[in-house]
Amino acid sequence: MQVITSWTGRQADALRQALRMTNESFAEHLGVSVRTVANWRKRPEIRPQPGMQELLDVALERAPDRIKAQFSQLAGEECCATDNQPTFQTEPFALSLYAMTSREWDRDDARALSQSFDAALERSAVDDIERLAHVWLIFEPPQVIELSAGRRVSDALITAVEHRVVQLRRADDFITGSASRDLVRNEQEATIHLLSEAALTDDQAKRVLTATGELAQLGAWVAADAGLVDEAAR
Repeated sequence: MQVITSWTGRQADALRQALRMTNESFAEHLGVSVRTVANWRKRPEIRPQPGMQELLDVALERAPDRIKAQFSQLAGEECCATDNQPTFQTEPFALSLYAMTSREWDRDDARALSQSFDAALERSAVDDIERLAHVWLIFEPPQVIELSAGRRVSDALITAVEHRVVQLRRADDFITGSASRDLVRNEQEATIHLLSEAALTDDQAKRVLTATGELAQLGAWVAADAGLVDEAAR
């Protein structure tokens, strides 16, 4: 999640957008005047007073994970924007605002996440990797998305599953602790579910089994690094 040490008007307005609120509804949500909220949008560089900072802290803390992910995306875009340069829409970390706010996470969204993750890994951009890992955790993986349309799955999905294993292995150099464990565990559950529920060809089944084994190995490494010997053995 994006951590804010000192809120600016730009970040406050990013939270409003993530919550999909108007100036009026956001003002009511925080218990402040509409003029204050409008001023954040007009003066993105402004730093709210300490009492207002606390209100924003509480609003972000109480927001659902999906909203926090949307806010992280929007705040990241705004922080990298200048008066003369475009925002992250033309940078490697390029998940669309629609993808972050749509009710259904689809194949195109999952593909955009994968591409952005690859770009962040290539640049060793730790902040982007951590932000994208959070998005990875809270949205449905491609295994679940494709199975929702039927038991037969494409070879493209199997290739995506194999690539996600590679991505997680590389991400382990940048993400540590419970986040890394959760990423691997969730991916293993989704891949095992694919193995048990999908109508796979023999070749697809072999490839998914291989991916499952590699995830188990990666999960053991992550657990061992955390000193969880029993979990690593399992």
